[in-house]
Amino acid sequence: MPPWYLLPLYAILRSVPWKLAGVIVAGAAFLAPLSLGFFDWDKVPARAWAVLLAVLVPRVYALGYLGAQEATEGTMRAGQVLTLIYFAAFLVIFPLLARPWQRVA
Repeated sequence: MPPWYLLPLYAILRSVPWKLAGVIVAGAAFLAPLSLGFFDWDKVPARAWAVLLAVLVPRVYALGYLGAQEATEGTMRAGQVLTLIYFAAFLVIFPLLARPWQRVA
């Protein structure tokens, strides 16, 4: 079993059926938070930050829990759903949160 701080990445790695694709997706999951640096977050209100944390933190904890469980059909299916939600947060939800408050140049 990997250390506790790698359990979410381990769950993502196990949720992809092909080994190489799993490694690529796990690497993308590790680099996905870097996409937040491309948005102008200075004007975003505190309520949006609360939504940001409410979306991200429970998913990471759930992926960590699934990473510590045995690899059964149910845990793998739940890992796939949570992996999709994790990437949807970085590719859809966070850009939509930052967009209304971005400055127009």
